[in-house]
Amino acid sequence: MEQSVILTVDVVLLTLADNLLQVALQKRDKEPYLGQPALPGGYVHTQEDIDSQAAARRVLQEKLGLVSPYLEQLYSFASATRDPRGWSASISYYALLPHKTIDAQNPQRLIFLPADDLPQLPFDHNRIIDTAVKRLRDKSTYS
Repeated sequence: MEQSVILTVDVVLLTLADNLLQVALQKRDKEPYLGQPALPGGYVHTQEDIDSQAAARRVLQEKLGLVSPYLEQLYSFASATRDPRGWSASISYYALLPHKTIDAQNPQRLIFLPADDLPQLPFDHNRIIDTAVKRLRDKSTYS
């Protein structure tokens, strides 16, 4: 019997704080990786989300209480090994928000870590963050 593909969205929320580019993480509230810091993410709700960006906006709102005026699709990450629950695909997005905006909307649920000095994170979240940071830095050179 063939197993279904797990389809999720992950959001890399970047901010400048203490003169460093930082990424917002939250502790996972379920297995796998219960209690470990990870990117905010969640399943795509096929009956509710009209597209993957709507799913990413919903995840930001439901999990973090945040609304980002800027949310850009980053990349799709997919493989049989990225999630211990099975073959999965994640459509990743990134957003850049001022730290004071994040603090005002969501002061306690997030962990901020320097984007260039992260511990080993669950799933392939280090790879997703590295991709987002590279995209942001590349865009800053021509924008």
